Amino acid sequence: MHKDHLVYSFGPDRLTRYQQLFLDPPWSLAELPAYGEDEGGNPFSTFAKIPARSRYQFLLDDALFFVRSFIRGPVCHGETAVDVIEDRFWVSFLDPDADLSVTDPSFLAEGAAFLELPVAELDGRFLGDLQGMSHENQIKYLEFRDARYRNSTAYQTGFGYDAIWDGDGTNPQALITVFRHFDNASAMTGFHGGIPETAWVIDFPVFERIYYDLVAGYDVFGRVEHQLSTRLYMDELRMESEDNFLNFMPRGDRQEMHETWYQGALAELHTYWHRRRVDNSFPTGIDFGTGAPKQEFLLELLNRGNGLWPVKDTINRCNDADCSNGHSDVLNDLSTIADQTGEWVKYLSDVSLLLVDKEDGSTAIFSLLHDKAHYNVAFLFEEKDRRNPRADVLTILQGVVGSYPNFYFQLQEAQLASFVSDLKSVQSQAEWIKFITAYGLRRTSPDFWDTSDKVMDMFLRSDPVQAGVLDLNRYKDPRSNGDPDNN
Repeated sequence: MHKDHLVYSFGPDRLTRYQQLFLDPPWSLAELPAYGEDEGGNPFSTFAKIPARSRYQFLLDDALFFVRSFIRGPVCHGETAVDVIEDRFWVSFLDPDADLSVTDPSFLAEGAAFLELPVAELDGRFLGDLQGMSHENQIKYLEFRDARYRNSTAYQTGFGYDAIWDGDGTNPQALITVFRHFDNASAMTGFHGGIPETAWVIDFPVFERIYYDLVAGYDVFGRVEHQLSTRLYMDELRMESEDNFLNFMPRGDRQEMHETWYQGALAELHTYWHRRRVDNSFPTGIDFGTGAPKQEFLLELLNRGNGLWPVKDTINRCNDADCSNGHSDVLNDLSTIADQTGEWVKYLSDVSLLLVDKEDGSTAIFSLLHDKAHYNVAFLFEEKDRRNPRADVLTILQGVVGSYPNFYFQLQEAQLASFVSDLKSVQSQAEWIKFITAYGLRRTSPDFWDTSDKVMDMFLRSDPVQAGVLDLNRYKDPRSNGDPDNN
C-alpha cells in the first residue's frame, strides 16, 4: 500500500556513509547507555556520546524518508491527528554549521534536560496533566535556546541564506513540500505550488524530537493520554519551526506575519499560554530587495539548488514569461485555475486525479490538490470553525500525489479548455453535479475499475520504487463535496 510504503535503500554506498558519519569521527563510549521505559524518551541524553553533527547529518541525508515516516505513518491518521499542520507548507533545514546544537558541544549537554519527550511522562498521569512537564520544559528550552543564540556570532550578523542547508550540492531532499489531505498527508522533495502561508525551518533538536515523538516513541495501541500528548507536543514543534523561519524575515515584518498565521482571540490566548513571542531583536543577515520577503526568501532557496530541484512551477507559479516559454496547451489551460481563489474551489475533493487523453495517444495524469485555508491550526477540535474557504486554492501537480484519491476526472485533450471554463463557472451544488456528470467518474461507472487500473499502471511505471497501491476507500460520492467542511 502506498500509504505505508517507505523505502530506505541499503548497499555499499550506505555502508560507506555510515563509516563516514559514525566510525571515522573521534568519539568514545565508556559504557552503554541505559535503555527502556524507565529511562524515558530523550535521545539527546541517551545518545549524547555520538557526535551531534553525525546524528543530524544522518537525518538530513534521508530527510524525505524521515519526514514520510511520520507523514505516512499511523500517527498521521485522522482529522484530529493531522490538523496540527497547514494544508500545504514548505520545509527547509538549518545548516549544521549554523546550528549551535551541532557546533557547540555544551549546547545539548546543558539543554538536553529540557528536551524530554512526553512519551516518558505518562505513567499514572491524568488526562488534565498531559502537557504539564513537557510544556514547561519546552518553555525552558526556548528560553535556553534564545539565550545561547544571543551570545553567539549569529546574533551579531543574523542568519543569511548560507544558514539554510543546500543539500551539499548533491541532495535534493534539502527542500520538502508537505501536503495535508484532510485526514492524511503526503510529502515530496522540492517546493511545489504557490507561495504557502507558512514555512518551516527545522534544526537538529526539532528534527530529532519530531521523529521520536511521532515515530520511534509513538505507540499506535497506546492509551489515549499517550496519543493525545503526542499530538499536543507536535503543536509545540510546529510553532518552533515557524519561529525559526521568522528569524530569517525582516524584523519589522515578523509580528504581522505571525498574526496572519494565528488569527482569532482564542489563537491569541493559545499563543500567550504557550508563551510564544516573535523575537524582533534577532537580526536577519539577508538584505531583502522586495516588499514580499517571504516570497523572495523561499524562491531564492530554489535558486541555490544547482539543478537538484525545479526552480519554476509553471502551472502554479505561472507568469506571462513562464507560460509563453515552451508551455504546452495542456499546462497553459491548467495554469489558469492553479493557485487561484474562487467559489468553485470549495467543491473539489482533497485529492482528485485528472487523466487527459492526448491526441498522440498518450495519457497525462495530474493531481488536483485542494489547499484549504485556515485562520489558525492552533486547536485539536472544531476545525470547521477555523476554516477560511474563500482563501482556498488548487495546487496542480503532474503525476500522482497522495495515497487516497477522492475522485477521478477523465477527458480528451480537446475537452480541457471547456473543463477549465466550466469548473471556474461552478457556483452551486446543482452546477457542481452537472460538472461531475460531464467530466467525472463515479464509483458506479462501468469504466471505474479500468480507469483505476490505468492509474496504477502509470504510477508504477513512472516511479517503480516509491509507488504503491492507492487506497480507494476514500473515493467520494461527489454530492458530498458541496460542503467545504465535509471534504
